[in-house]
Amino acid sequence: MRFFSCSLVVGLLLGTLSCSRDNRMEYLLKPGLGVGSLRLGDRKSQSERDTESSREGYAKRGLWYAFDNAGAISEIIVTSREYATDRQIRIGSSVKDVRAAYGTGTEGKMNLLKGDLPIGTVGELTLEYSGIVFLINLDRVVAIRLIGASVR
Repeated sequence: MRFFSCSLVVGLLLGTLSCSRDNRMEYLLKPGLGVGSLRLGDRKSQSERDTESSREGYAKRGLWYAFDNAGAISEIIVTSREYATDRQIRIGSSVKDVRAAYGTGTEGKMNLLKGDLPIGTVGELTLEYSGIVFLINLDRVVAIRLIGASVR
C-alpha cells in the first residue's frame, strides 16, 4: 500500500508537470498576435468567443478583449500574473525589467475617456512597443495590452 501511494503521488506530480508544460503556450503573450487561442484579428463569426459565458471565463482568467467596428478582436488586456511574454515580462515586473527586455520604448499615458472626452489617466505611464503596451503604476506592470503592430 505504501508503494502504491508513493507511485500515485509521483504519477500525479509527473502528470501535473507534463500538463503544465503542455499548457505553457496557453499562457504565452505574443505581441501583435494574441495569447493562447485568443487571437487579434479574429472575427466574431470565426469563433464563439463573444458569448457572455466565454467572456466571463476569459475575465476569470485575467483576460479581456474588445472588438473593432468590423467585428474583429482589436485588443486583449491581461491582468493576471499567470501570463508572460517570451521575455518573461508579466504583471508585477518592474519598469527596469521591461526596459531591459524590450528597450526604451515609447512612453505615454492611457487616457480614461467618457465618450470622446478625456476625464483622466490610468496608471502613471505606458511603455509601448510593437504589438504590446505595458501599463505601469508605482514602477510595476499592472496590465498588459496586446494590440496589432500598427495600432496605437
